[in-house]
Formats: sequence, C-alpha cells, structure tokens
Amino acid sequence: MPLVIDGSALLGAIASNRKAFSETQAAVDKAAVSIVIAQLKIKGLTVEQLKKVCAAIGEETFALILDRMDAKAISTLVGKLDKHHPERSTASPVWARGHVRALARGSVEPAEKQVTRRRTSKTQKKAAEEKPFWPASMDVAPRRKRE
Repeated sequence: MPLVIDGSALLGAIASNRKAFSETQAAVDKAAVSIVIAQLKIKGLTVEQLKKVCAAIGEETFALILDRMDAKAISTLVGKLDKHHPERSTASPVWARGHVRALARGSVEPAEKQVTRRRTSKTQKKAAEEKPFWPASMDVAPRRKRE
C-alpha cells in the first residue's frame, strides 16, 4: 500500500520553514504557480471558484500568474468563464487577461446569451403566404341518405 502524503500540509510546512528550504526556493515558486494554473485549468471552473482563488492568493499575485499563462490557455479560460461574450473570439490575449482579472474581482459579470432572431428566407415567406394544397379527393363528402 503506497504512502499517502497530505500535500497541503507539506506545502504549509515548507512555507513556514523557508530557511530550511532556501536552496530550493525556485522549485517551490514553480510548484506554487503550477498548482494555481492547474486549478484555473480544471474542466468545470466557475466564476465563483475563480473569485475564491483570486481572494486566496491576492489580486497582485493572481495578475502575475495570469501573465505567466500562454495566450491559448488564457483564451480557453475566457471561453469557459464567459462563453457568450461577443469579443471573446476576436480579442487579444491582453484583453483576455484583463477580462479574467475583472471577472475574478467581480467588477464584470459573464455576458448573457444573446437571443438572435431567426431570419426567414424568401421561400419560407412564400410558403407561409400560400394556402396549403388540399386535393379534392381528400375532401369529406356528405353521406348519401338511403331511400
């Protein structure tokens, strides 16, 4: 049976004893950033979870981590959090980072799905104007009386 280690407790111990781990500070920093990025990349991430992550690490640190993420990861993150925003597909990575920060602060809410009216084609309009075809053979004829 493999040994199970509480990673959160271990990271807390490392953080509280920086002198003991002074030679590996770069690895600790890299691991911390990787953990936050992994949290941002989870499949079902919501805006509420994003706000909790930002509150836990602070807005400045959150912004620095977003700056470390590549453009594709940022655009994917915006797609998950605000998939109905009209500028999402054409926006630059700079805009996307700013939008994620605004969502995390709560200063912007995700855009609602826009209801678009369906256009009717000429043939659909013509068909609606015409009376439906009903052959004479389908008409109900009155029954003949028996004599």
